[in-house]
Amino acid sequence: MWKKIKSAFKLNQAPELTTLFSPPDPELQTNYERAFAALPVCYAEKFPGIPKPKPLTTPELLAARWASGEIYPEEMPGIAADLLESGLDSPSMRRLAGEMRVGCWADVQELVARMFRELEVDLPDSDADAKMLSTRQIAREAIAGTLNPWKAASEMNRIWSY
Repeated sequence: MWKKIKSAFKLNQAPELTTLFSPPDPELQTNYERAFAALPVCYAEKFPGIPKPKPLTTPELLAARWASGEIYPEEMPGIAADLLESGLDSPSMRRLAGEMRVGCWADVQELVARMFRELEVDLPDSDADAKMLSTRQIAREAIAGTLNPWKAASEMNRIWSY
């Protein structure tokens, strides 16, 4: 690598460096990597009975993701701000959106629970119920063509592997 860089500078050319942000070379990708990079395909016409995916800011979906541990506590102030921007409002949501120092679950757990109570959204009864709601959302996104099936399977594996 160093020899390439030295020779490029001698010729007054910019060296060709590959970084994490460089587009992957299709010839060097494995079939598995190509499957992840494939564009999503819409299967909604084949499965007309499947409902469309909910927006990610739906309070019920957020409650399930919070209960299953998919959302980290430091993400909640930003999510609360997004909910306020979308038109939802509650006193605890405003307070949560203004939180500056969130380091652990205990910092926001009571505030988040109060926010969901004020929005009249029940937290799922168990971890498995919360994971099932997230899994349903991922499956709906894959069928609607907003998520690649390989990425959907990877997300489900991440959710259920713990």
